[in-house]
Amino acid sequence: MSVIKFIRFILIFVVFSLLVWFTWMNFVPLGTLKVKKDVEKPSPYFSDFYPSVRMRGIERDETGNVFRTMIVDPVYFDLLMPRQFAEAEVRIKYQKTQDQPLFVGLKKTNEPWAFDFRKLLDKGNGWQMGKVDFILYPFLIDDRTLHFVLSSPNLDINLKEIKISQIEVILKKEPWTWENFLPKAKRYLSKHLFFL
Repeated sequence: MSVIKFIRFILIFVVFSLLVWFTWMNFVPLGTLKVKKDVEKPSPYFSDFYPSVRMRGIERDETGNVFRTMIVDPVYFDLLMPRQFAEAEVRIKYQKTQDQPLFVGLKKTNEPWAFDFRKLLDKGNGWQMGKVDFILYPFLIDDRTLHFVLSSPNLDINLKEIKISQIEVILKKEPWTWENFLPKAKRYLSKHLFFL
């Protein structure tokens, strides 16, 4: 009898833990969600780079950095957000020559080339982590998806390459507090439950 109670306790604990984890990941009560794309591991939040012919396959250098090489610009990727956020901080680990600029763009409208570009600042020729910030309100959010572009004008004409190892996006929104919890919960329930 005690074995059955123990198994029941474990099953209830696992189900409860999964429910708490899914709720935490969906509502992001602390207001910050960090999502990461490593080039060798798929992510549920990020699409692959496209068109894929503008990037070489996965490579590894002598120090162990895993990367893909951008040989033609531009290259696109999408980010699926679990909820609405107010800001996005984009961090990219990359390597390039100092004279070849690299821009990160976020799509503003459904027009073909309607991106707002931010330049990554150079810190030399080695591996570096560049960062740009976007306020998400004026940008196109298509079914909770943000559309990004990596651009380096005349990359192929200049016979240059840019190695991309990792993309990390920190999504930010207003965190839950005792003052805003009930209005947010009521708004969410009224949106998703028709009888309220």
